[in-house]
Amino acid sequence: MVTVMILVTGGLGFIGSHTVRALLDLGESAVLVQRRAVGVPADLVGEQVVMEQADITDLEALRDIGARHKITGIVHLAGSVPWPPGPDEPIAGARTACSTSCRSPRTGV
Repeated sequence: MVTVMILVTGGLGFIGSHTVRALLDLGESAVLVQRRAVGVPADLVGEQVVMEQADITDLEALRDIGARHKITGIVHLAGSVPWPPGPDEPIAGARTACSTSCRSPRTGV
């Protein structure tokens, strides 16, 4: 069954977790994309939340998530820690962080 959902990257971080809670309070469902395998946090058990494991730079993994869920919106909050990645690479780090989110609308994810 395909469920209509908002895809949230970085949904377990400080800002992401509050954003997910706000979406749920508005009656939305959410699919949280995390790089590491984790379960649904205790405070979200029983809510309209699904966890998916994927790296946001893995376009095929994002397409697979899009095939399993009817994504109606994307909130991109995933980021590199520490930020910036290093004093000598802020431009390269920003380019990497932004490139996937800039491609997503063209891929149907």
